Amino acid sequence: MNLQKYIGKLICMLMVLFFCCPLTVIAKSKPGGAPPAPKAEKFSEMFTKGNVFGEFRTFYFSQDYDRDDLKDKKTFATGGMLHARTAPFKGISFGAGFYTAQPLGLNDDDDEVYGGLVPKDSSGNADNVTVLGEYFIAYDISKTKIKVGAQELKTMWLTHWDKRLIPVTHEGLSILSKEIENLEIEAGHMLRFKDTAADDFVWISDSYKGVPDDQNSGCSYLQFKYAGFKGWRLIGAYHLFHDIFSNTWLSADYRHKVSKDLTLWGRGRTVFQSDAGDALGTGGQGFDTHMIGGQVGTAYKGLKLLVNYSTIGDHDLMGARTAVKNIALQKVNNVRAEEVAWSFRAEQDLSRFFDRLKGLRLIAEYGIFDTPDKGQKNAAEDMTELDLELNYAMQGCLDGWTLRIRHAIVDGDWANSQNDYSDTRSQLTYTF
Repeated sequence: MNLQKYIGKLICMLMVLFFCCPLTVIAKSKPGGAPPAPKAEKFSEMFTKGNVFGEFRTFYFSQDYDRDDLKDKKTFATGGMLHARTAPFKGISFGAGFYTAQPLGLNDDDDEVYGGLVPKDSSGNADNVTVLGEYFIAYDISKTKIKVGAQELKTMWLTHWDKRLIPVTHEGLSILSKEIENLEIEAGHMLRFKDTAADDFVWISDSYKGVPDDQNSGCSYLQFKYAGFKGWRLIGAYHLFHDIFSNTWLSADYRHKVSKDLTLWGRGRTVFQSDAGDALGTGGQGFDTHMIGGQVGTAYKGLKLLVNYSTIGDHDLMGARTAVKNIALQKVNNVRAEEVAWSFRAEQDLSRFFDRLKGLRLIAEYGIFDTPDKGQKNAAEDMTELDLELNYAMQGCLDGWTLRIRHAIVDGDWANSQNDYSDTRSQLTYTF
């Protein structure tokens, strides 16, 4: 057994011990972040008052093609993440995060490995990965946090894209300020990133085809979120991928509570992109594109109904994989040139009918993705997708466990299409 595999299995064992044993060092984390740590009055308390938290995950992903000549993708793996945070001492704190994905030898070599869930070995079969994907030093002053190192980002175009066993992490400098009431400002510069099933960091520019190997200036960004107007939430973000492209994001959300049981909301989002140099090798022609769309929705007694619309300019969106998009279904996202997309979504909280079903939600969404026809510029295949989901946040003695079962049916309109398939994902998680 190699060292990486040993460490991965050790982390899995530690995760099991952590949620089976009432250790006082473990603080229950809230969704989306670390539990707050008390300030340390002396250096030794940085560690005694620190926090350890994380998530244990077991996923099974499968993609079954209608065509017999295409190899189905099926992968089972377990793993998760283990984070450690010291308490701040004179404003300084440290953080680290270990991530692991272990197929445990339970996958059939005849099936293709599902992308991004685990890495592939030299034979193309499911392999394991264990990585120190988060390591940083932070400094808190007043209501501002400065962080240097590898970290999970949540900007509009550089997210941690937490859709696999291991999230994406970025390496660089970030500054988050909440000095002004209702205003959150974030700025930073990222040089490298680690993908979901990767065991090391690479230059951000490496994810763009045609960019020279020596082009590694990274991405600078500035983002603000403002919630000072009643019912409104405004977001603006600018990301500059040096010598590659620039990205400007603007969005406005409005929510109005009509009554105790009825809420209405609307959202508008725009993204403008253009080239920022000659690293893409476009021969000086460059590109300009956009994503423009919106959402309207209503919630009434546990039932949510949403309609989304989005359109793309005459060039594919760049770097959109880890971005927040207008329409992003289980498999198909609205990112292709001249694509017009609609989606219709319904969510039902079953606890409104049965108290014993608290935490259980049923979700259905249908998306239509229309592109130029064959023979036209930017021609691509029209597609539809139907998503069905059961999401259960368990209660009582099983608090912290979440079961998520998702099934997508994708249909392409071309004859003998490789985009005719079903995609099923079973995800069991425990947050501690």
